[in-house]
Amino acid sequence: RQNLLMSVTLSLFVFSFFSYNVWYFRGINKSPSVVGYGNDANAPQSSGSLRGGHAWISLDSQPFNKDGSASKAKNLIIVAGHSVTVSGHLEDAGVDESDWFLLDYQKGQGLPEAIKGHIQAGINEAHKDPESLLMFSGGETRAVTGPLTEGASYFHVADAMSMWPSGGNVRARTVAEEFATDSFENFMFSICRFKEVTGH
Repeated sequence: RQNLLMSVTLSLFVFSFFSYNVWYFRGINKSPSVVGYGNDANAPQSSGSLRGGHAWISLDSQPFNKDGSASKAKNLIIVAGHSVTVSGHLEDAGVDESDWFLLDYQKGQGLPEAIKGHIQAGINEAHKDPESLLMFSGGETRAVTGPLTEGASYFHVADAMSMWPSGGNVRARTVAEEFATDSFENFMFSICRFKEVTGH
């Protein structure tokens, strides 16, 4: 009976956990250590235009880990990805299906609006909690799109649509996890990425 109860409890947890696309973990509280973010985290961003002729970032864009805000994070917010971008005009990615690589069954379902809502929800939660790290999670889920990841796509959409709140440091506390290919990996790999960034 005890084993059955444990199985049912675990099943309910897994069902409820993966029913959500934005996950929030609180209370990781150890001394942080700084871990690099690819190239030099303090290096200036290019002021040139990206694909499509639109400059989404500039020298004024908030750099990763400004003032140690990411490496000091205690809480983790995960936004699980659902698609990758395949367009250079992401300013309308919240409504235009052609900005995303969608399979036939995904079209006409309002997925761009849903994705934008997930990104915005994650940003809003991170803005409320200055000790959080926001994680856009998702890897190269479609072979035909090449080395494009869901995590990076979500970050680019937030830039292109100017979704970062003013007067905060959410962009500096946002990273991409770029290897997950399903919901379980979104969860596990994001925890590993959190450890990589914060040291705890």
